[in-house]
Amino acid sequence: MAGIKIRDVDGEFIRKVDALKDHVSEWEGLQAHVAMDLNRVVGVIITAKGRILHIYVEEESRRAGIGTMLIRYVINTHPKGMLPICAAVSFNNAAAQAMMLKAGMSWHGRTVLGDSEGWLFRAAEPPGNSDEFAARERALAAGSQKLIDTIFVMEVAPVVM
Repeated sequence: MAGIKIRDVDGEFIRKVDALKDHVSEWEGLQAHVAMDLNRVVGVIITAKGRILHIYVEEESRRAGIGTMLIRYVINTHPKGMLPICAAVSFNNAAAQAMMLKAGMSWHGRTVLGDSEGWLFRAAEPPGNSDEFAARERALAAGSQKLIDTIFVMEVAPVVM
C-alpha cells in the first residue's frame, strides 16, 4: 500500500452501486468514505445518523489496517455534541469485532440485526459539551427503562376471562 487516502463520496451515489443497494436501501442521510491507494478504491465505509452500516475492504488489501483507518476517520470527523458512533456486528463475525476494538470502539451490549442478533460497539464519548451528552444519555436510558417496564408489566399481568 503506497499512501492510503480517505475521500468523502456522495451518499446518493452509494445507493446506485449494485453490490451495496441491499445494505443501504432504507437508510436516510447516508455518508460514505472510500480508502484510495493511488487511484484505486480499496475500501469503503457507509454511515447514516451516527451508525456504521457497512464496511468493505477488497480481498487483496485486507489485514493492512484499512478498515481500522476508515472507522477511525468516521469517529474523528463525527460532529461534536452528537451521540457516539456505533456499529452492530454479527456474533459470528470475529474479524469485524476485532477491527472495531482495534479502531477504538468498545463493546456496549447486544443488539438486534434485522432477523438476527449481534454485538453493539460504540466509540468513546465524543468531544464537546459533556453535560449535553450526559443529558441525552439519561433521557435515552429513561425512555428505554419505561419501555422495558411496560413490556414486563404486560407480560406478567394476569388475564381475566
